[in-house]
Amino acid sequence: MTKFHSRIISLIILAIIGFSPMGSAPVSKWLNLYILDFDNLRSDPSVDWLSNGLVDMLRQNFGEVDGVTVFGRNQLEGILQDRSRLLRQPAGSRNILAMGSFTRDLDRISVNVQLINVANWQELGTLAVRGSLNQIAALSDDIFARMNSAL
Repeated sequence: MTKFHSRIISLIILAIIGFSPMGSAPVSKWLNLYILDFDNLRSDPSVDWLSNGLVDMLRQNFGEVDGVTVFGRNQLEGILQDRSRLLRQPAGSRNILAMGSFTRDLDRISVNVQLINVANWQELGTLAVRGSLNQIAALSDDIFARMNSAL
């Protein structure tokens, strides 16, 4: 067997067991992330735009992460109506629901996000983020960073 053939076989074995040839990090798996509009817990009309604004910002941030696809309510309802769709996904796929809520106190925004595994409805964790209404982009980046590390 030549060096070339042994290298090809090694790469195939590494791919099968789920490791990258560049190191010992696992090969990224597919993540289907379902993000629903955030609940405005105090029904404050001045910040009602945050309900879908935070979703849009998170969709944009997660859209830049390899292996992550962001979906909304309609796709989640499709999965819930036909659970066999989960079985037709690539091996190793994960389906995570992110449900968020927020409240406003003057210029402070408090955001809570609950992460749930759609396959078995197990809660994977919650996170709480606080920020300024004047710095929504920074707040969104903080939510993204915490969600990304939790996932």
